[in-house]
Amino acid sequence: MKLQRIEQKNLRDHYYLNGHDDCYYLLEYMPGEDFDYSEANQLIPNFKKKRGASGWKYKGQAISKVAEYLEDAIDDLDLAGCTLVPIPPSKIKTNPQYDDRMTQVLNRLNSEGNLDVREIINAIEDRDASHLSGDHRPKLDDLVENYELDLEECEELKSTVVLFDDLITAGAHFKACKQVIQDAFPDIKVIGVFIARRVVPDPFSDFLDGV
Repeated sequence: MKLQRIEQKNLRDHYYLNGHDDCYYLLEYMPGEDFDYSEANQLIPNFKKKRGASGWKYKGQAISKVAEYLEDAIDDLDLAGCTLVPIPPSKIKTNPQYDDRMTQVLNRLNSEGNLDVREIINAIEDRDASHLSGDHRPKLDDLVENYELDLEECEELKSTVVLFDDLITAGAHFKACKQVIQDAFPDIKVIGVFIARRVVPDPFSDFLDGV
């Protein structure tokens, strides 16, 4: 499975991104469709499962599969000069619902200890998960204010930071993390790698199919 770059033509689906953002994804997730619609439509919900939810047993399998996919895909990237960083989840570390799924994936990728994996960004307060926020998605400025750098973890960062997350929707969390990093370290390049990108359905597709 190969990483694909989010190109100019797809920026309307991720309106916080612009042509200067360097972001990659593996799969495409279609909101509103069933599990059997695509690989991403099955994998992403299982990967995001909350503890105690029905189907919790599938979360571990999803984490393993994501690690497997990324292990194959990142061969296309030169990670020797990179620090790999998970984008923080919606809950802070002291919350019982804190979910370190992306950290688990990155630690599996680093099983031989040859990658620079660090949690350099922490959330200050709990927020609702974006995919559950409906029309009340967090604004970029609010996210920036809710993130803080762990300066001890930031010592001797590589020249490129690769931010990892499961699903890119509008792109606000990526942009907020990128801003927080580059405000402190303006010379560092920041790119994003995502398991999947959210596809916004074309409202005119059914009409055009019938023309």
